[in-house]
Amino acid sequence: MRDNSAAMGFWGWRPLMSTLFICVWVTGCNLTSYSAPMASPTQLPQITLTLRLRETRAPTPTPTPPATTTVQPEASAHTSGEKYVVRPGDTLLGIAIDLGLNTADLQAANPELDPLALQVGQAINVPPAALPVASAPTLMPLEVAPPTCLDLVTDRLLCLGQVTNSLDQAVTGVRVQVNLTNIDGQSIAETTAGVEQVIIPPGQSAPYSAMFDLAEATEANAVLLVAAPASTSNLLPLDVVNDQGRQNGRRYAVTATIVNNTLVAVTPPRIVLTLYDTDQQVTGYRVVQFARGLEPGDSETIEIEAVAQTGDGELSHQLYVEASPL
Repeated sequence: MRDNSAAMGFWGWRPLMSTLFICVWVTGCNLTSYSAPMASPTQLPQITLTLRLRETRAPTPTPTPPATTTVQPEASAHTSGEKYVVRPGDTLLGIAIDLGLNTADLQAANPELDPLALQVGQAINVPPAALPVASAPTLMPLEVAPPTCLDLVTDRLLCLGQVTNSLDQAVTGVRVQVNLTNIDGQSIAETTAGVEQVIIPPGQSAPYSAMFDLAEATEANAVLLVAAPASTSNLLPLDVVNDQGRQNGRRYAVTATIVNNTLVAVTPPRIVLTLYDTDQQVTGYRVVQFARGLEPGDSETIEIEAVAQTGDGELSHQLYVEASPL
């Protein structure tokens, strides 16, 4: 869950420990997806309001090319060896991996915790097995495309973008800083945002979003804040079969079957569905999570309906699935 200043992201990377996780990437079908905030699989997209594009103001700003600039990482949200303070965009899976824990152990230490309803500022008990958090994560050069920003009829500004991993290894703990500037080129607002995936595999992308109170901004850009290598030896693929999508204007429904062909049972998989327009810009995404885990050889058919935030043209999508072993 996210607040105004960080309705978009994951905060504070800690080193990826030996916890295994599972990821899958699927492309090629058309799809639509909901923007930004997480929603449960049974809910409609949280942002389905009619949008009005921001008016172009003179002079027209020069587009900012993809950037790999980095800024000083923020302090960790891990305030002590006993508590973890939830930041905007955090998920139970991401927190567990960052702390070097199994999600089952983290859930056991917080029996009343609802993984789908994490609150910003909420204190989570950290089991004694958690390893110390490094204070200076390794930065890696990733491509951060300038976000596309839209005025919502609720008088808030939604910015959608993506981070692309052009390296030959997977990365984790990725977050960016999003900046708004006015007609004079002055910075008028900024926030940090984490991508909606714990891992970005080589050659692939992950979406991010940022929400601002409506401001007289003429340009938005983003820079890489932090990223770190993820061990590919810990990647175990799930199969995605019978992937089909059907588009109706901005609305799109996609069905697919997730199959656990690994030798271990996994936690309820988390799915990130990203929507792209004809220019391969992020025009929306949706995050859902299974209600149950998958045993070895088990499968689950999913159906997700989502909404593009801009345009009525042809859409394409990316389907990414991640989970950790029980």
